[in-house]
Amino acid sequence: MKKLISAFLSVFMFLLLLVPQAQAANVSVTYNGTPVIFPDQAPFINSDNRTMVPVRAPMEAIGATVTWNNATRQATIKKDDTTAVFTIGSKQYTVNGKTQHMDTTAQITSNRTVFPIRFVAEAIGLTVGWDPQTYIVSIKTSETPETPPEETNTTSTQKPMNALTPEAKARLMAYPYPAGVNIYSPMVKYTEESIKAGYSGTHLQEVTQSWC
Repeated sequence: MKKLISAFLSVFMFLLLLVPQAQAANVSVTYNGTPVIFPDQAPFINSDNRTMVPVRAPMEAIGATVTWNNATRQATIKKDDTTAVFTIGSKQYTVNGKTQHMDTTAQITSNRTVFPIRFVAEAIGLTVGWDPQTYIVSIKTSETPETPPEETNTTSTQKPMNALTPEAKARLMAYPYPAGVNIYSPMVKYTEESIKAGYSGTHLQEVTQSWC
């Protein structure tokens, strides 16, 4: 009976060791929509429910550099003006010398250093998303392109002064129009037509004042 129980426990422990690898096969990482390739160690979800990845592949995909110090068991990640340092087995890490905290630790799996990808990516200014349906970690640059303001096309309603007859231009500029009246639309068109029709200056002034 004891041998049976011992054999059962051995099989059970063996199956537990296989669980992280099974989870790893389902987790993938993208950077700005492009899949990140992990040649020798797949991402997986650890016991703290954090996605762990070999840090070098995604960091180099975004243009960061990764160096490993075997003596201190630390990985240093540099991107532009940001330097983040993570230590194996520690929940503390530094960003430009300032200590930060996370709820899990980096570790070594299959001779590869694996890190919680959210903390690493956010440390160097990236944003991280997680799709629980597809098990996809999406890393994106934080900058979003600005949408240029829409230009208002006023060419159809405005008429330049040089399009007026000399008489119309002189009469327009001579009137004491109230503030806020745009002499380029639609008063220009109305004034030209009024001059041709023989309306008086008083009539034009009364009409434009009524537009305010």
